[in-house]
Order: sequence, then C-alpha cells, then structure tokens
Amino acid sequence: MAESRTYRFLALLTLATCLALIIISSLMHIGNVGIGSADWPASYGLIGEHQTASASSAILPPSFIDRAHRAVASFLQLLIIAVFIMALRQRRSSGMSLSVPSLGLGLSLFLAFLGVWFGSPLRYPAVVILNLTGGIGLLALYWWLALDIYSIRKVGIRQTTGIRNLAVAALLVLIAEILLGAWTDAYYAALACTTFPDCHGQWLPGSNLWTGLSMLGTLNVDAYGKVIIDQAVAADIHMAHRVGALVAFIVIFWLVIKAWVAGARLTSASLLLLLLIQTALGIATVIGAISIMLVACHSVLSALLIVSILTLIHRGCSGRQLADC
Repeated sequence: MAESRTYRFLALLTLATCLALIIISSLMHIGNVGIGSADWPASYGLIGEHQTASASSAILPPSFIDRAHRAVASFLQLLIIAVFIMALRQRRSSGMSLSVPSLGLGLSLFLAFLGVWFGSPLRYPAVVILNLTGGIGLLALYWWLALDIYSIRKVGIRQTTGIRNLAVAALLVLIAEILLGAWTDAYYAALACTTFPDCHGQWLPGSNLWTGLSMLGTLNVDAYGKVIIDQAVAADIHMAHRVGALVAFIVIFWLVIKAWVAGARLTSASLLLLLLIQTALGIATVIGAISIMLVACHSVLSALLIVSILTLIHRGCSGRQLADC
C-alpha cells in the first residue's frame, strides 16, 4: 500500500467521527420528538417553542446535544475535506481512487447545506429523512475507504460472486428499510401502532400509504404547535416499516447462512448478532415503552448492519476502485 500513515489515520478518524455523529444526531432527533420528557407521549409531535418547553424537562439537555452536534459535524467536515485533499495529492503516487473521497465530500456538503438552509427541519419530512440517512451514508463510504486502504478482501471466502450478489441485494433491501424507518420518524408515525405483530387488527399497509408520499411539502401544525397527523396514513407508514423489516430479516438471514458456508465466519456471526439484536429492539419499542436508549441503539445498529454487509461485498470485489464492484 502506498498510502501515507497520515492518510490512513485521517480515514480512520473520519470513520470514527461519522459514527459519533450518527449517535449524537440520533439523540438530537430523540430530543426533538420529545422522548424522555416528563410529558411524553403528549409531547410527541410538538415543535417550535412548544417543543422546546417540553424538551427542557428531558434527561438530556437539548442545548447541550445541539452544541455537540454542531461541533462534531464541523469537525467531520474538516476531516472529510482533509481526506479529499490528501487523496487528490497522492493519487498519482499511489494510484488510489478518488471515488469515495469525492462522494463523501459531496454528501457532507449537501448535508451541511440542508442544516444551514432549513435549520430545524421538523416540519419537512423529506429533509428529516435525508438528515437521518445521510450520516449512515457517510459512515458507509468511509468504512468502504478503510476496507480499501487495509485491503481486507477475499480472506477465507469461497464462491465470492454469489456472496457478493446476495450481499448487494441485502444491502439494497436494508437501505429501503432504513428509509422506511426514517419516513416513520419524519411523519411522527412511531406511536401509530402499539400492538404486535398486527397494528390494531391491520396486518399490511393500506392505500393511505401513497398519501404519505407527498413529502416535499410541510406538515401542518395546530394552534398548540403540534404536528397534525392523519392517523390512517401514519398507521400505513408504520406497517410498511414493519413489512420492510420482515423482508430485510429474511434476506439478511439468508446472507448470513450463505456467508457462513462460504467461510466468512466472523463477519456472518457478527451480522447475525446485529440482526437479532436489531429485531429485538424493534419489537421492544412497540410492545414496551419507547425509551431514549432503545431508539438510539436502534439507529446505531442500522448503521452497523450496513457496514457489516459492505464488508462482505468488499471482500468479494476484485479491484480497488468502487466502480469495480
């Protein structure tokens, strides 16, 4: 490997900072929707001044979380710029690809633009979804870069093409499920279904789901500052997330079996453990009381599932560039 030690260190530091930002962003979103406040669940859906007053009684001070988020996001932006500059300078000497550094820089600037332009995006579901998933996207990119730098590929894996194709399918299904989860959060639909496995007698999302696709506008609020939600739409969105979780579980579990047989024992075991814990957390948030710890861990585990599947994909790739896969 021709990459400098400084470049490797910056790549790993960027990766760790991405994970830290996901955790802090999750805690900030949890505070914004009122989880942990004294008047939960009455505070769910309160925004603006009303939400601020409600969140002031939360376990985690919103002002502290907001400041931490800004500091970590700013530090991450500097790291991403540094990684891109170093990759650009070393491109000729090492032959490294600029794909990941370029994508990471573009995505980070886009997320920064959203933060500056929209500020508090609680009434903009599309912006909330982009914010919630953008951090996971950055983590995935710099995890791939770390794998590329340290050349973790093809170790003890047979039938790499079949594993890679199944892993890509699992990755796409998981991304769709994460988007459904972000949609559930953005539309304040987490409390629309409090029974499991059905939703008050409903087993599948209905036709109201398409109404919820109109995400480019803003959510309306009442005189008390609470978001006005169509509960039928919210229930359908919630059930779409559950159905997506079931599909993702089946596909990822099949990937675990195939990867285990192919020789990727450690990665497949880790992936299975993450999948089981994530599933248990998802069920716990429905049948039990929603807590800060449950929701935060649920978000972080989604990111860890992504990087685990990316590891399997990367180990089946034959070239160093992202386009080779």
